[in-house]
Formats: sequence, structure tokens, C-alpha cells
Amino acid sequence: MTIKEAIWFLSAPETSALRRRGDPLGLRNVTDEVAELLAPGLTNRTRDARWLTLLSWSLVESDLAWHKAGSGNLNTSEHRRERYRWLRPLELLWVARSIQLGGKGYRASHWPGYRSLKRWDKNSARFAMTATQLTNYRQSGAYGAYRTLFRQNGLTGSNDGWTPANSTYGLAEFVARELKREGAAPTWRNKPRLNDPAQWWIVTGWPQWQTAGQPNSLMLSGLTPTRLHQDEINVLAPLLFPSDSPRLRTAQAIGKNCNSRDYVALCRSLAKALPRSGGDPSLSRLGDLAALNGAGITLLRSIAQCATTGSRSIAALPRDPHVIDALEAFSDCAAVWRKTAHDAPPFTHQDEADRLAQIPTRGKLASLTRFIAHHEQRGSGARWFGLVGDEIILIGAESGVESGSFGYRLHAVARLAVQCGVLAVLPRALGGYMLNEDDT
Repeated sequence: MTIKEAIWFLSAPETSALRRRGDPLGLRNVTDEVAELLAPGLTNRTRDARWLTLLSWSLVESDLAWHKAGSGNLNTSEHRRERYRWLRPLELLWVARSIQLGGKGYRASHWPGYRSLKRWDKNSARFAMTATQLTNYRQSGAYGAYRTLFRQNGLTGSNDGWTPANSTYGLAEFVARELKREGAAPTWRNKPRLNDPAQWWIVTGWPQWQTAGQPNSLMLSGLTPTRLHQDEINVLAPLLFPSDSPRLRTAQAIGKNCNSRDYVALCRSLAKALPRSGGDPSLSRLGDLAALNGAGITLLRSIAQCATTGSRSIAALPRDPHVIDALEAFSDCAAVWRKTAHDAPPFTHQDEADRLAQIPTRGKLASLTRFIAHHEQRGSGARWFGLVGDEIILIGAESGVESGSFGYRLHAVARLAVQCGVLAVLPRALGGYMLNEDDT
């Protein structure tokens, strides 16, 4: 097995790939392109640097247990699945521990597995998940989210994503010291059982996860990120925000524009600042792209709301004031996008935004019909609605920022920057933005 084949083994899907969150406007490629210019190597899910610390300890601890159990072979898919079975329980126990430490009034649904672990009886090796949810945790869980960062900057040996390196061991030693201080360190020494790693970790390997001294220093981040322990920052800040890197430039530009009134305003400020500080010149269109995308999502929601509470006939849409307001705002953003087409070097996938901006035409009904057709033909993931004859058929209209508006990884990079001491606080334009995990 080559390294290229092996580096994905811990998070490779066992069945079919998970359904991606919706792309209702057909902007996936240009959005990914912009996000990579702003925060390369991150995703919208890599928003808690504490996970890099806890996963480092989990990789070291599970590697030791896996080898002591007589394993160590990664030549087959079954061996690779077995290796991940030693890591997954530790991921879930860290979430369960943070839930316990947070108490009843603490809610952080962005922790992977949060909903299931809130119901967990603290004994079952299934962690209150269905078989499908447990299988899919390889993708939806913490390691699935952070595996790309473990393949960068020397966090793991040969950047393979799982073999502990010096940085990994350094973070693991910090966790070990804190757990020992709190009386929650594992004490197992004997050879682990092979048949059920999850049950072994719960009963024998780390039953001390429920023990927590005060104050606790290892809790997962909540809705508002806070600065990490200095021992963590010493390792993670140089890895996540190297000098003169795109991530550092983006974080610093966010900090200088922390009073932006909303997300689009922040993107407009970054569009001015980043090309001046060494960022890609095409980023000067970031604000217009964010406005176009946001206006399109608002129009989608207004159509879905009209079809839910009123007539489902497309002829009724132009009589709904909310739909018309949203259409006018979308048309204005589309006009700006078309007008500024040659103001900066184009994105490679700019044609996606260009197609969206060409939708508005003469006549409100005609524009709305073209917009719905674009959603049906160009959108991917779960459709919100479709048009059959002149009737709008609701399929799965969603609400919330996560169901269509793209974050361009700005929330992720800002949260990590706060935790690593690059930013003092999370800007108010990003304070209310949080993607929820799949319902596990």
C-alpha cells in the first residue's frame, strides 16, 4: 500500500459517500476556489483548534492500544477499519466529557455526535447512535473534519495523517499532564481486548473520562472561542498561521475590520484589504460574490416560504411582497456583478456566478421562473423545491446559514485565530454564524 493510498484510511467511507450540504445556486466550485485563496487547507468544519490537541492525544493513545492488542498491519481495508475503531471511541468520549463539564445549560450542537451523546447512558458501545451514524462518523466525526490538517506542516510523520510526530507528541503530553492533574488520566497497562475497542475504552481503557477536576482546561470550544493554553499555542500557532501565509493575512484583515456590520460588509472590507497585502487580486470581487450568493439564498427562502404558507402557483409569487423585495435585491446584486466583470482578474470558476447573475430579465414572473429553473438544473445536494407545470413542489426547503450560504472558511479561520492568539475576539459579523453537524 502506498502512502497516497493509505493517508485516507482512517476517514475513508465504508459505504457510499455522505451527502454534502446543499449547493442550491450552483456555486460550489467558485466558492471552494475562493475559500482556498482565503484559508488554504481548512474547511468550514475546522473551527476548533482544541480538537487538534485532543486528537493528537487520541492518536497517540489509540496507536499504543492498537499495537498492544497485537495489531499494526494496515495492508487491507479490514485492518484499516480496525485501526479507526480504536480511535473513534476516544473522539466520542471527548465530546461526552465536554457535555458533562458544560452542564445542562451548556449547548454546543456543533460538536460532532452531540445529539446522540446527550442521550447516551455512558455504557453502550454504540454511543446512542444507529449503525449508520456510527459508520458515517468516520466522515462526520472530528478526525474526519481535521484529517487534512494532520497531513500538513509536520503534525504527523511524513504528513500521513495518523503517525504521531514531534508536534503530535508535544500536544499529547500536554493533555496527559492536564488529565493527570485532574485525576482523569488513563491507567491501563494490560493488553486490550480485540473484539470490541469501544467497550474496552469505556470500561477499562479510559473510564476516568468522567472524572474532571476544576478548573478544567480541556473542554471543547463553545459558540464563543477563547484563547487556548499557552502550551497549545506554542505548537499550533506556527502550524496554523505561518508567517506571511494566506491564513495569517486573512486573519489579520478580519481583525482590522472586526466592526463590520454584517457578513457581506466584512467580505467587502476583505476584498479591499487582501489584494493590497499580498492576497490574490481576484479576491477584490469577494464582496460582490458574497452579496450575490446571499441575495440568492434570501430569494430561495422567500419562495419556499410563500409556497409553504400561501398559494403554490408560480403565478402567485409576484403578488407576494417578500418575494418581490428579495427578487429586487437579487437583481441589484446581479447587476453589480455583471457591471464589475472586468474590474479584477477572474476566478477560474467565475462562470458559475456569471450564470447566476444572468437570470434577472424583464418581467418579475419570467425572472422567478428562470431562477427556479436554475435552482433545479444547476443546484446540487438536496433541492428545496421544483416546478411541475405552474405549481411549486416543495422538496426539502431548509433554513439557516448552513443550508446554502457559503462561509468561505472565514468563520473557521477567525475562530482558530482567536484560539491561537492571532485575534483578540471573534468579529461581530461572524459571531452568530455556526454550521451544525449532521444529526448524530
